[in-house]
Amino acid sequence: MLFHFLFRTTVIEDVEKKLGNPDKADWVPNAKGNYAVFSKYNVVFGFNKGSQIFEARSFDKKLNELSLSMVKKVFGTPAYDVESKGEEIIGYVANSEYKILLVFPKPSNSNRDPVMDHYSVLYPKGTVNNMSNDTGRQW
Repeated sequence: MLFHFLFRTTVIEDVEKKLGNPDKADWVPNAKGNYAVFSKYNVVFGFNKGSQIFEARSFDKKLNELSLSMVKKVFGTPAYDVESKGEEIIGYVANSEYKILLVFPKPSNSNRDPVMDHYSVLYPKGTVNNMSNDTGRQW
């Protein structure tokens, strides 16, 4: 589902034509855009002021089979690894234009090897705002 849409050429209206209206859409300042939630499909799309898609998130329940240690073992040391708001977010560079972010609950004494909550594909160039000299998100 996530990869049926091309980031550089797809706008949120294209997604809505295929999936219907989102359950909600909110501006998220730290993420540099609006996020439209399509609960029926377990996906969320981030889009900029020009309606261009720059991020797609999957909340597919099958992701709950992948543990943090398993992902790090398969993909190696992440290029990006932060803890924020009770989550551990790790990231890998897919290629020169795209990055992959994998989100897990923060490891704890009771859950040392959490399973994935969701992942996203990010197109950082889609978050740049030249009108305000905002260089956009990197992760």
